[in-house]
Amino acid sequence: MPFDVAEFGRKLRRYREQRQLTHDEIVAGTGIALHRLEGFESGNLTPTGDEVLIFADFFQCDYRFFVSNEKLAAFEQTEYLYRRFGEEFSKTDRKSIQEFFFLCECEAFLLTELQRKTEPFHFTATGCV
Repeated sequence: MPFDVAEFGRKLRRYREQRQLTHDEIVAGTGIALHRLEGFESGNLTPTGDEVLIFADFFQCDYRFFVSNEKLAAFEQTEYLYRRFGEEFSKTDRKSIQEFFFLCECEAFLLTELQRKTEPFHFTATGCV
């Protein structure tokens, strides 16, 4: 399947909007020039492989999300959560939620690749509640 530049731009824009980030914040966090970021989001510019990896690292998601039309981003799978509580989430909250989803995806991938079964999670509360 050929790389869809317009779809890449839509995904990049949705990530930025979901995280409530400005273009300047993404430029500062990635080192990618503003004119390139705007070109990506408008679907008029094709990113390099390095730029795709930089965005994936910045947004803490699997790079395959950006280059495939088959996979939804973790935040797209949790739209209900954001619709219900979105006004209460700060930028830091949104980043933390995204990081949690990314780590869960990584763990699931590794467990599958290593052919290990997951152990039940047991939690014992300690300290202040």
